[in-house]
Amino acid sequence: MYNLLFPFQPPGDTPTRKSFYDALLCGCIPVIFYDAVDYPYDTYIDYKQFTVYIPAVEILRSKVDFIDALLKIPEDKVHRLQAAGRRIAPLLQYSMELSVPATNDAGLDAVDMALYEIAMLDK
Repeated sequence: MYNLLFPFQPPGDTPTRKSFYDALLCGCIPVIFYDAVDYPYDTYIDYKQFTVYIPAVEILRSKVDFIDALLKIPEDKVHRLQAAGRRIAPLLQYSMELSVPATNDAGLDAVDMALYEIAMLDK
């Protein structure tokens, strides 16, 4: 996956399958085909900042050539998507060592995000 820029993320056994997170953690820009996916922590994370969405229905109706659509994404937008992915990735991974600095401003990881989500259930 390290050699991919746009790994495709079709739905699997769950709407948010492991490959989505692997792609993000490898610095890729996940390409999703369905908008009715409940991503974790979507109250805090805007997934549109680091993913590309191409409607599956438009591909199936031959209205969109998704390879062509990806090739038309301007280079500066690709860089913005990748930069946003690098900022968000630590929020979706469990830190292995405390000595590894987080790349997001708050220094949060997936444990922190899960605790925030639990805290919001009480409200």
